[in-house]
Parts: sequence; structure tokens; C-alpha cells
Amino acid sequence: MGVVGVDSDPMEHPFPAVRDEPGRAKTTRWLVADVGPARLAVDAERALEVFVLPPCAPVPHAPRWVRGALVRAGQVVTVVDLGALVGLAERVGDDALLGVRLDDPELAVALAVVGVSVVDRPEPPPDARPLDVDETLAALRAGW
Repeated sequence: MGVVGVDSDPMEHPFPAVRDEPGRAKTTRWLVADVGPARLAVDAERALEVFVLPPCAPVPHAPRWVRGALVRAGQVVTVVDLGALVGLAERVGDDALLGVRLDDPELAVALAVVGVSVVDRPEPPPDARPLDVDETLAALRAGW
């Protein structure tokens, strides 16, 4: 599995929107993240990058869904165990191989996941639950 968006031009979005054809349903590019026993779909326009997850520094007194922190592109990024955050898995734990860094001007956060695939379709795949990024970021702000 390749890592998507890592070597992208910083001026271009690493997951460009899909070009729609006239007469066809609008297509969305989805990042489908494997988290423990479940799959979650994130609109790719809300992701800055997908990267191989290095070891994280522990964050004392953090909620159980905070895996740790790391420095990415000169910025301290909080790494959140997505499965534990949304209640789908106790904790992705050591199985997490990738980080999905979300695009948010106020909160530097990456979601720890087991794997990611890219899917172009009008709706999220039927085997993946859609993840509302704004709701997730609001929960992170409230829970911290």
C-alpha cells in the first residue's frame, strides 16, 4: 500500500477533487480508514496527507484516545486513536500503521488507523461508516 499525499506539492491539495461528468451523479473522493474491526469514510478534501505513523511521544494526563504527539512539517501534531475516539474499537494500539492528518486551521491532529484506501464514488462505500470531520474535531476540542 502506498502512502498517499506525502510527496505532494504543498500548494496543491494532495487529494484533488474528482472531475464530474455531465449527467452523472457527483463523485466524491473518500479515504476509507480501517480502524480495528470497522471502516470509516472521510471526505478526502478534509485530509492534508496520509503518512507512515512513527512512534509518538506520550502526552501525560491525556484522554485514553490520544495516542501521543509528534512533529510533522514543523508542527506539533496530536495523534488520536480513531477507533477509540468514535467507540468502534477499544484502541487501535500497535496495529496503527498510518496517520491521516486532517485539514483544520486551529487543531493539528492526525488520526491513527490500520490502513487507508482511496475510493471515488457518490456516497461512502456501504461497508464504511461516514465520519463527520467537523463533528470529530468538535469532539476533540471538547474532550481535551
